[in-house]
Amino acid sequence: MSEVVGLVSRGLVRTWCLDVDYAHDPGVHLGNAERAGHWRKIARGGRTPATAAFGGKRPVYFGGRFYATPTYRRSALAAGNRIKGPALIEEYASTTVLMPGDAMQVDQFGNLVIAVGGAK
Repeated sequence: MSEVVGLVSRGLVRTWCLDVDYAHDPGVHLGNAERAGHWRKIARGGRTPATAAFGGKRPVYFGGRFYATPTYRRSALAAGNRIKGPALIEEYASTTVLMPGDAMQVDQFGNLVIAVGGAK
């Protein structure tokens, strides 16, 4: 973890993912890092995602009941788009789940900034 903190404090890494595998190694490892100079800004959009980003609705089970949950194509989201949970943000290799009460905004680099449970 100190490796991550050191890189971030020097401005060499802005995002990372932690890889924790307690079954084989109780340590925390730097799994993926993006160097600060490699970020590219994405197109700016409005608060509401474009129609092309909407992928329909599907029933998803949250907290004891099904919700008609909207799905969005991450590749079609623009900076400034905001989505409230419940929602699914789908891309080629993963799906981001917004629980009921969560709020998400796309930043200028395409990152999904999520406020869990509506926290600010």
